[in-house]
Amino acid sequence: MAFSLDQLAAFVTTAQTGSFSAAARKLGKAQSVVSTAVANLEIDWAVTLFDRQGRYPMLTEQGEALLGKAKRILTEMQRLQASADAFATGVETRLTIAAESAAISPSIAARLAAFEQQFPQVEIEILTAAYVDVISLLEQGRAQLGLLVQEQQLPTAFEFHNLEMMRMCAVCSAQHPLARLTHFDWPEIVKHRQIVVAGRDRHAAPRWQYADSAWRTENLSVALRLVEAGIGWAELPFSLVETAVQQGELVILPSDLAQDSWELFVDLVWLPQQAMGIALQALRQQLIASKVYLSPVR
Repeated sequence: MAFSLDQLAAFVTTAQTGSFSAAARKLGKAQSVVSTAVANLEIDWAVTLFDRQGRYPMLTEQGEALLGKAKRILTEMQRLQASADAFATGVETRLTIAAESAAISPSIAARLAAFEQQFPQVEIEILTAAYVDVISLLEQGRAQLGLLVQEQQLPTAFEFHNLEMMRMCAVCSAQHPLARLTHFDWPEIVKHRQIVVAGRDRHAAPRWQYADSAWRTENLSVALRLVEAGIGWAELPFSLVETAVQQGELVILPSDLAQDSWELFVDLVWLPQQAMGIALQALRQQLIASKVYLSPVR
């Protein structure tokens, strides 16, 4: 039961336009070619797709049932051809982003969605890692772009752009002893266990560890669950804890700042010497297109 894409196109276009003549005009073919293609498809499938008794062909029950499947096949063929055309012009098949888990904000996810619309054939891999591991993945060539929550100098080999500001706060469970603090008391805060988001290298000192007693995890969500369980306090993105704070499950610890939260830059980083194909250039541009602040190369 062989059939061709031309036959499917004739079937779908006739159903969409309402007549063989209109389908022929849209497809740039003679009406006889379109009507013959549909008739041969009906023979191949042993079904009647259109009722031809009236002035215009009307889909039969079988035609209605098969139309959606035919549309999907044509759409997939178009995507296949688009992917092949893109790869032939030098578009990469896959790109990798190494990111600190806190760095993937809703706005950055929206920018990635815009890239997906432009390059639907390109597979994106996102590796979540701690700061030092993101740097290592970029240096090894395992990732092409990095997303970092920045508070320190990058290695001089890297270029970067500030993408946006991320609001941070220190939180604990509502049942934790620190939840009773009414004013900033740093000596008291650091007496209690801290949950730190850090890499796997035990010899590398975690950023933002202040308490002597600490539990470590690479995963931001795991850190949140440990805080919710009352195991310790942690510095986390406000967007991650906002709902729990509003519901009274978590408490923001008093800060020595004017507010109980502070902001850090989220940076896009890369090595300037790496080759950039069409998709990688577009991805980088998409990510920095809505940047809040542009910083010079360090």
